[in-house]
Formats: sequence, structure tokens, C-alpha cells
Amino acid sequence: MKRGRVDEPEEGIDQRLENLIVWIGDKNSAELGTNLHGLAGSLLDHLGTHRDLIHDKIFDCVRTLHPKSSVYGGLAGLLNAQAADFGADLVAGTHAELQRALDDHSPHFIRGLVRFTAELLNNSVIPPSSAVELIEALLAVRSEPSVLPARAEWFGMLAIDALMICGGSLAASAPAKLAALLSSARE
Repeated sequence: MKRGRVDEPEEGIDQRLENLIVWIGDKNSAELGTNLHGLAGSLLDHLGTHRDLIHDKIFDCVRTLHPKSSVYGGLAGLLNAQAADFGADLVAGTHAELQRALDDHSPHFIRGLVRFTAELLNNSVIPPSSAVELIEALLAVRSEPSVLPARAEWFGMLAIDALMICGGSLAASAPAKLAALLSSARE
């Protein structure tokens, strides 16, 4: 112990994993891809003992750190490539979290989860049909009987946001579906 300082306990593995997940992509770095691969490798090493912590922290970030949705989508893609069961858990978790956010009327969380779903398509974690179904459901809100204009516009904005994120992937894999979505969004 140095004079005037109390020795702090060494940071535990749980806290280190949480910090790595939260901080990935914070620095404007050309090494993001390398950092993502390194983080994915580290998380895969700890998946057996810290699966729930990793899963929960990724969703904490997805719900609240919208500008980094592409980072977390990339991380999900890397994890899915090496541990398909964990990728399946992330997809199921995304569906459950989105439903919970819709039930709770949590617009901030809904937006983060919609963006993450689009990134899951971009990173080959979900098939195009899953993203198309979500975007169609968002656009269908506009046709609900007696829908308030603000609600219709907000769900339309979510659909357009998702299309901006995964439109390139849809154009490559399901161009007819993309054209139908764009036509529906214009209505």
C-alpha cells in the first residue's frame, strides 16, 4: 500500500467482461474489426461459466446504446459463427425483449431492439424473412383502426430506420420483398 492509498481489490472477471462488452467500439479506431474478433474470442472462452452475464449485458447495451447497434450486431454474428446455440439464444432473447418493450411502451428500448434486429440480418444471424416480418408488422400499425397519427408515424419511422440499416442485405437476398416494403412505406 502506498501512502494515502487503500489497495483496491482486483477487478473481477464479471466486471471485466461487462466493461469489455460496454466499451467495445467507443474509440474511433480502425482496429474495430480486430477488437471485435478479440472480444468474441474472449466471450466464447467464458461462455460456459458466464453465459447469462454475457447475454444480459449485450441486451443492456442493445437497448440503450443505439449508435453502437452495428457493433453489437457484428459481435452477435461472430458469436453465432462459433456458437450457434448462443446465436439462437440471442435471437430468441431479441424477440422476447422486443415484445416486453412493446408491452411496457418503452420507445427507447423498442428502437434499440429494432435496430439490433436489422443488424442481426446484416450479420447473417437471422434470415431475411425474419427482418421482413418485423418491418411488415411495424408498417401494419398504420392500418390499425383508429390509430393515432403520432403512433402510426412513429412505427413507420421505426420501419424506415430498420430499412436504412438492413436495406443493403435485403436488396442482395430478397429484392422483391424490399421493393414491397418500400412501396408499403410510401403509402
